[in-house]
Amino acid sequence: MALWLAPVPVSAGPTIREMVELTDLSSVAVSPDGHYVAFRTETPSIERNTHDLAWYVVPADGRQPARRIADAGEGDRPDGTQFSEPPQWTADSRAIVYRALVDGEIQVWRTTIDGDRSEKLTSDPANVRDFLLSRDNRTLTYAVGATRSDIERAEEAEYDAGVLIDDKVDPLRQLYRGTRIDGRLATDRLHGFWFAHGGVLAGRPLTYRSIDLASGRIRDATEAENEGLPKPVQPLEKLGDRSIIFKAESGDHRGDAFVLGKGSEILLSVRRPGPGGALISCDDPLCRQRISRVAWQGDADGLFFVTTDIAAEQTLHLWSIDTGQVRRVGGGIGRWNGGRDERKSCSVTLRAAFCVVASADAPPRLVRIDLATGALKTLAAPNSALERPDYLKFAAFDWTAPTGQRFTGKLLLPSRQASDARSTLIHCATHSPRTSSMAGQTSVWCRNSSVTP
Repeated sequence: MALWLAPVPVSAGPTIREMVELTDLSSVAVSPDGHYVAFRTETPSIERNTHDLAWYVVPADGRQPARRIADAGEGDRPDGTQFSEPPQWTADSRAIVYRALVDGEIQVWRTTIDGDRSEKLTSDPANVRDFLLSRDNRTLTYAVGATRSDIERAEEAEYDAGVLIDDKVDPLRQLYRGTRIDGRLATDRLHGFWFAHGGVLAGRPLTYRSIDLASGRIRDATEAENEGLPKPVQPLEKLGDRSIIFKAESGDHRGDAFVLGKGSEILLSVRRPGPGGALISCDDPLCRQRISRVAWQGDADGLFFVTTDIAAEQTLHLWSIDTGQVRRVGGGIGRWNGGRDERKSCSVTLRAAFCVVASADAPPRLVRIDLATGALKTLAAPNSALERPDYLKFAAFDWTAPTGQRFTGKLLLPSRQASDARSTLIHCATHSPRTSSMAGQTSVWCRNSSVTP
């Protein structure tokens, strides 16, 4: 990042409080009839040292402002970033179904789009890890791990007997109830791949249950119901000789979409269902760029995908699998995705994509992109007071070091209100990663110099 600091009044730019308490948007989901978009807001509070989460619904055409319909609980921050989890819509588009951490329990809730009714659908002694609403809305299938009481007893037993320092203990963390997990201070241990943390019983196999929403009767889920729950990509999972970076299931005859990697090479492909299903790859050069996320274009045989360039700017594309045609539909400046948690993509229908957009110039907002024309419509802008083009304007720039490394940055231009054109240029540039696997590796250098534009 590069900053051009101009001598403007202190009150001109956003205050520290305004920047800290900026509202993020995430968990975007379009209703089955395409008329509404649900999303979640996440607003920090300095005084209470917490985040306030809420569910909103807005008409997909933006004809009315977004309406707050429900509290969204405490949220989940497994790695410091608020975990994004789009809600599931009922088939009649009249309500959303979602997980929420309320009063120390993670259960499944349902709220009508007018906000008049919110109800808890599960009351399990264990926290719900995942769920799926049946197509006819009659059955809710969900997965749970160890019960909350079993976890607390296991923590206390370990505390009384002493902690064995083995490969599941992170010596950099407190041994007993030092990490906030599922809304309380809990004992955490290493589980899964590459320093992933979880509770003391996080490795216990999941149990699957189904509840009849009319009668409330709970039973063990069938194998077919279990299979309906989404399966995350496992670490080091491969398709052929290529690593699976991202996977998007269509749930129908179109099959599954994959972003595949081999060394520095990226490949966008679709595998048709069934034994020996055909593997179709995109040959357009745009499909060989650094692809961040991919989503099916509603019920069409097309893929919406997002590429990220060397300056971390994102561009939106559509790939027609039948014709092989790839075209740009939007983006180019800033981040275009499902929110700060970039593991989620935009929500996409046959005719439009709904994305959370943010850039150096503009704070997060929810927009609709027409896939045919590229026309943009803002649906929700909770941070509009922070958009101050007279004082905050950035320009992108890049350069190549003598070693051949390429660097990029953002230049904060002098304020239009400043009477003195002299400014201080501060370079803080990030070396762009060559492959997606190096996304967390950066090199930074700074240089101060007095500049007169």
